[in-house]
Amino acid sequence: MRRPPWLYLILIKWAVLHGDFLGPDRRALREHDIEEIIATMARDLWGAVRHPNDYESHYLFMRSTFQQQLWLQENFFVAEIGRQSIFFLNLQPDHSFRRKFSEANGIDLDAFIELALALASQFIANDAARSVSEEFFVNLTTAYPPGTISSFLSVLSRDFQSLRTSLESINPRRSVLYEFIEPTPLSRFPLLRDNKQYYCHQVHLLYRSLQSFVYSVLRQADANSFITQFGPLFEQYLARGLSHAAVSFITEGELAKMLPNYSQLVDYAILAQGGTILIDAKAVDPTDLGLIAHKAEVVADKVKPVFKAIDQGFEVARHLRIQGISNDPAPVFLLVVTYSDLLLGTGPDFYKYVGQRRIDKLTEVYGGTPPVPIEHIFFLSVNDFDLLMEYIRSTGISLVDFLSHAATGDYIIFRQYIPGAIGSPSFPQYLVAEFERLCERLRALLQKNERKAP
Repeated sequence: MRRPPWLYLILIKWAVLHGDFLGPDRRALREHDIEEIIATMARDLWGAVRHPNDYESHYLFMRSTFQQQLWLQENFFVAEIGRQSIFFLNLQPDHSFRRKFSEANGIDLDAFIELALALASQFIANDAARSVSEEFFVNLTTAYPPGTISSFLSVLSRDFQSLRTSLESINPRRSVLYEFIEPTPLSRFPLLRDNKQYYCHQVHLLYRSLQSFVYSVLRQADANSFITQFGPLFEQYLARGLSHAAVSFITEGELAKMLPNYSQLVDYAILAQGGTILIDAKAVDPTDLGLIAHKAEVVADKVKPVFKAIDQGFEVARHLRIQGISNDPAPVFLLVVTYSDLLLGTGPDFYKYVGQRRIDKLTEVYGGTPPVPIEHIFFLSVNDFDLLMEYIRSTGISLVDFLSHAATGDYIIFRQYIPGAIGSPSFPQYLVAEFERLCERLRALLQKNERKAP
């Protein structure tokens, strides 16, 4: 590819939505033809898309541009699949997540994750691979109930006509201003089904879809119910990371005993010798509009739970000081951990360009001075959190010292503060071990079925 992949993906989307792709006069395109079409498209649409000055701030422009590129520059497949396994394969057999996933997709949750790994292996092991067929899974056919392989591929794919129908139902009135920069809706259907072959639109897109598919499907089915049930799992996961890094912490329940008259609590608090760190998990996901909006109030509205976490952090910080548990001048930090990247940048940037009005409202009860300094507020995705915990464990640096240094930085995603996290990420052993366990599980299934083969 000579041009950014998102240009090819939007061309695929528009061709499916508006093209006569089944007409008798269609012909195969050569690479030169596609390059010409892309060049013409980029030139003709230049005046129709938003430019930097069309955004309320450079911060909002950088967010929308960054989200367009980030998923292509990182490959966290091992960590993400391992995390999906930790969250969902360890659920009780009668857990509602299992039932809901099976009802929505016609396939058992365990089978989906195992087959997702098998599918990804085709493209990881073979750079030239462009498609798969059901025949690729032949040694797994008898490992699952009849029709499982077909259901798995059907969930991830559409043929030309059904892809058009599906795309028409996704933001049908969205203008080209947004289409040109939105996360591609093809991530929901990363395979194109044609004549018993399943073609991969783009390999990174396939990985991105597989590694978060279970989470995304369950959340989309019923967001409120999902958050209620997933919240405790998320909190337990963060506790695992803190323990992995040998960081002593107190839970929300323990905080409740220390601050018995207050209900606005965070999930965890680290009462270290050099300072206090408050951690709150929020199962908020960025909507497409929340990532690409050119107006600050739109972004603020899409990340309301983040303001809730800040409010909780302020309240806990204040009362820890009142009780003499946390004392000035020891610093206080707040980590707001979400499952996905929200791309909110630093605390000061978020305050200045998105949340000033709302955060000022929260600080009124504290005399206008936030109990947690704005520059000590950080926004982490679960990937950021895992990378941070592994860095703390492997280096022995204190979390307070790390955050004190990070407070002087100016990055849009937290992991940019962590040496090696961009380019050579090092994830905790519990994720690597879970991925290896999943690989071994798949290997055992293959061996068992190979022995049954005539």
